[in-house]
Amino acid sequence: MAMRLGQDRLLATALMALEEAAQESRYEPVRRTIALRLALAYLWALGARERSPFDRFWTALGEDAGIWRFDHADRALEEIYADLGLRRDHELAMRIWQKVYARRPKPGETAPRPDG
Repeated sequence: MAMRLGQDRLLATALMALEEAAQESRYEPVRRTIALRLALAYLWALGARERSPFDRFWTALGEDAGIWRFDHADRALEEIYADLGLRRDHELAMRIWQKVYARRPKPGETAPRPDG
């Protein structure tokens, strides 16, 4: 019998997907996938009061302007947490950043490193 995910687990997974995308935006525009769209839609459906942070997060991921891209995505993500009545775990965000950084190509490498 298949095990169902509880709402808390789905919430945490959706937020981790956004955290990962925000951290990836430090380095390059993030591919705005259906999976990210689903995570945003799920979080919005949980009862968010404002749509604008979700829209700003989505838009920021595709910006060309390097450091501003991350700054805009990071601020929008902070607002998403606040709108959901949650406190962002900055230690978790840092661990995700470390993982994103670790899998980035190193100088001289041509292919992305596999997730580890």
